[in-house]
This record gives sequence, C-alpha cells and structure tokens, in this order.
Amino acid sequence: DDQARVLETLARMRIRQAQERHETEASLNEGLLNVQSQLGLPPEDATTSNLKTKKKKKKGPPPKEMIDFMRRKRSIMKQLKAKQRDERASLVETLNNLERLLIEKEFGIVASQWVSLGKS
Repeated sequence: DDQARVLETLARMRIRQAQERHETEASLNEGLLNVQSQLGLPPEDATTSNLKTKKKKKKGPPPKEMIDFMRRKRSIMKQLKAKQRDERASLVETLNNLERLLIEKEFGIVASQWVSLGKS
C-alpha cells in the first residue's frame, strides 16, 4: 500500500534525522567541555545555572577560544539543518498530492512547512 510506504519512509527519515541531530549535539557538547577544560573554566551546567536566583557579577567577554568554538558549533548545526531540510524537500518532490496530504495528516502542517520546519 502506497500510504503505508510513505508513512514508513517519513518515520524512518524522522528517526534518522533526530538521531543525527542528537549525535551532533552530543559531540559538540563534548567539544565544549574539552575547550572549557583546556581554558581551565568550570563546565557550565544548564540545570544548576537556571536554578540560581542570585545575580552573578558580569565576568566580561568569554575567551576567544570559546567564541570560536561557539561559532563553529552554530555553523555545524546550521549546515546539518540545511542538509536535513534538503532531504525533506527531495522526499516531498517525489510525492503526489494525496501522499503530501499524509504529511499534513501525520504532522498537522502542510508539506512545504514540514520541509522548512522539520516538525515531527
């Protein structure tokens, strides 16, 4: 059945892309910890920093190495998202109108929005 094939393809793509994002983010977070340890900075824990209610004194700008790392991280994530968006666009181009309606039914948004946003 064509509908089952399309839904299976969508599910496989969604899982694979989420896994790619997760692995990339984990690798980048590991890289961040490496940069922080090289600079002698304590690793920042998002859960504890959000719980603190006292204002911290402004420490000044981050070291150049941290700025460079964060720029690389943003660039890598931007490239990954663009690649995944292109994959979704390629898939949608192969679908007929009824199959595109499955995307709307499955994700609650039209196919063109799904390509852009990648919501799952």
